[in-house]
Parts: sequence; structure tokens; C-alpha cells
Amino acid sequence: MPMNYEYVFDSSAWIEFLGGTPKGKQIQGIIEENDIATSVVAIAELVDKCERTSRPYKDVVAFVKAKGAILPITEPIAVEAGLLKNQHKKKHPKFSLVDGLHLATARSCGAILVTADSDFEDADKVMML
Repeated sequence: MPMNYEYVFDSSAWIEFLGGTPKGKQIQGIIEENDIATSVVAIAELVDKCERTSRPYKDVVAFVKAKGAILPITEPIAVEAGLLKNQHKKKHPKFSLVDGLHLATARSCGAILVTADSDFEDADKVMML
């Protein structure tokens, strides 16, 4: 797997895509034609969502893994996430540490973060669905 990815998907992007929503349909080409990745944090969020909605999570995780790399949280990503959380929370009170982890993961590999979460609307290198 390459160290640089064109796109990193957060859990909200995967939820839109897997749900077949109009927002999700916007990213089908990106998933099929580009090197993409997902933070390991998004896997936890997707499993949580599946459990809350009684959807089998194993198929969802297998699908995400088949489409791109699953990126770990490294120390530099963790540090950047803490900084990003505090920076973005000033404008977006709901911006969480997990949001910071998604954004820091994308930045760590020079990628565009793909999200449906409006808390990212002012961030650089973010594709809003």
C-alpha cells in the first residue's frame, strides 16, 4: 500500500455511501478509482453504528478494508489531533477529539478528508458531502 493516499474517509462518509444516500453516491467514483484510506477510529465508529442499528458489522468492516488501507493512530497523529480539536472547537463546539483524529490522519498522508460532518466545513483539504 502506498504511504500517500488521495482521500481518507471518515465514518460519516462510509455511512452515507453504504446507506446509498445521494451524498454517498457522490463518492462512488472516488472509491473505485483512487487510492483511499480510513482511520482505524472510523472502523470503531462503524462497528458502533452497526451494533446500534442491528446491522452485521463484519461485512461492513470487510468492505471498507477491501476498498482501501486502514491507517493506525501514530504518536504524531495523536498530537496533531489534540491540537486540531482545540483549534476547530472555537468555531464548531461539537468538534471532537475523534474528529481531530480523522483530520490528522488525512493530513499525515497528504490526503483530502471525505466527510458528511459539518464540523469540518472550515477545514483545509476537506471534501464535504
